[in-house]
Amino acid sequence: MFTHHHHHPHNNRGDVVQLSSWFQEDTRLSAAREWRLTDAHTGKEFGRATSTWVVVNMETRRLTKVPPTMRVVMERFTPIPARYVLMVVGGGA
Repeated sequence: MFTHHHHHPHNNRGDVVQLSSWFQEDTRLSAAREWRLTDAHTGKEFGRATSTWVVVNMETRRLTKVPPTMRVVMERFTPIPARYVLMVVGGGA
Protein backbone atom coordinates (compact mmCIF):
# COMPACT_ATOMS: atom_id res chain seq x y z
CA MET A 1 0.00 0.00 0.00
CA PHE A 2 1.24 3.46 -0.93
CA THR A 3 -0.20 6.58 0.72
CA HIS A 4 -0.12 10.33 0.00
CA HIS A 5 -1.66 12.70 2.52
CA HIS A 6 -2.13 16.37 3.39
CA HIS A 7 -3.06 17.53 6.87
CA HIS A 8 -3.97 20.99 8.10
CA PRO A 9 -3.85 20.77 11.92
CA HIS A 10 -6.42 23.27 13.08
CA ASN A 11 -8.90 21.06 14.89
CA ASN A 12 -9.20 21.02 18.68
CA ARG A 13 -9.78 18.28 21.19
CA GLY A 14 -13.48 17.44 21.28
CA ASP A 15 -14.21 18.58 17.70
CA VAL A 16 -16.56 16.33 15.75
CA VAL A 17 -14.88 15.02 12.61
CA GLN A 18 -16.55 13.68 9.47
CA LEU A 19 -14.65 11.09 7.43
CA SER A 20 -15.63 10.51 3.81
CA SER A 21 -14.05 7.64 1.89
CA TRP A 22 -14.57 6.02 -1.49
CA PHE A 23 -12.81 3.75 -3.96
CA GLN A 24 -11.30 5.00 -7.20
CA GLU A 25 -10.05 2.64 -9.90
CA ASP A 26 -6.40 3.31 -10.66
CA THR A 27 -5.15 0.69 -13.15
CA ARG A 28 -6.00 -2.91 -13.97
CA LEU A 29 -3.55 -4.01 -11.25
CA SER A 30 -4.37 -1.45 -8.58
CA ALA A 31 -7.13 0.53 -6.94
CA ALA A 32 -7.09 3.68 -4.86
CA ARG A 33 -9.05 4.68 -1.79
CA GLU A 34 -9.67 8.39 -1.32
CA TRP A 35 -10.17 9.94 2.14
CA ARG A 36 -11.41 13.38 3.15
CA LEU A 37 -11.60 14.73 6.74
CA THR A 38 -13.82 17.70 7.53
CA ASP A 39 -15.11 19.49 10.60
CA ALA A 40 -18.64 18.12 10.99
CA HIS A 41 -20.07 21.49 12.07
CA THR A 42 -18.37 23.90 9.66
CA GLY A 43 -17.62 21.58 6.72
CA LYS A 44 -14.08 22.96 6.58
CA GLU A 45 -11.60 20.40 5.25
CA PHE A 46 -8.53 19.73 7.38
CA GLY A 47 -7.14 16.49 5.95
CA ARG A 48 -7.15 14.31 2.85
CA ALA A 49 -5.33 11.21 1.71
CA THR A 50 -5.05 8.66 -1.06
CA SER A 51 -3.94 5.07 -0.56
CA THR A 52 -3.11 2.80 -3.50
CA TRP A 53 -3.74 -0.94 -3.19
CA VAL A 54 -2.52 -3.93 -5.20
CA VAL A 55 -3.35 -7.64 -5.08
CA VAL A 56 -0.46 -10.10 -4.75
CA ASN A 57 -0.75 -13.78 -5.68
CA MET A 58 0.59 -15.51 -2.56
CA GLU A 59 1.79 -18.57 -4.52
CA THR A 60 3.74 -16.73 -7.23
CA ARG A 61 4.39 -13.54 -5.23
CA ARG A 62 3.50 -11.50 -8.31
CA LEU A 63 1.00 -8.72 -8.81
CA THR A 64 -2.32 -9.94 -10.18
CA LYS A 65 -5.47 -8.28 -11.48
CA VAL A 66 -8.06 -7.23 -8.94
CA PRO A 67 -10.46 -10.24 -8.77
CA PRO A 68 -13.86 -9.65 -10.45
CA THR A 69 -15.74 -10.28 -7.18
CA MET A 70 -13.68 -7.61 -5.41
CA ARG A 71 -14.03 -5.20 -8.36
CA VAL A 72 -17.85 -5.51 -8.24
CA VAL A 73 -17.87 -4.55 -4.55
CA MET A 74 -15.50 -1.61 -5.13
CA GLU A 75 -17.55 -0.34 -8.09
CA ARG A 76 -20.58 0.10 -5.81
CA PHE A 77 -18.58 2.67 -3.84
CA THR A 78 -16.85 4.39 -6.79
CA PRO A 79 -18.24 7.81 -7.76
CA ILE A 80 -18.81 8.74 -11.39
CA PRO A 81 -17.21 10.96 -12.56
CA ALA A 82 -13.96 10.24 -10.75
CA ARG A 83 -13.21 12.31 -7.62
CA TYR A 84 -9.58 12.49 -6.55
CA VAL A 85 -8.59 14.34 -3.37
CA LEU A 86 -4.94 14.77 -4.32
CA MET A 87 -2.90 15.28 -7.46
CA VAL A 88 -0.76 12.15 -7.79
CA VAL A 89 2.43 12.30 -9.84
CA GLY A 90 2.48 9.60 -12.54
CA GLY A 91 -1.13 8.47 -12.21
CA GLY A 92 -4.66 9.35 -11.27
CA ALA A 93 -5.68 12.98 -11.58
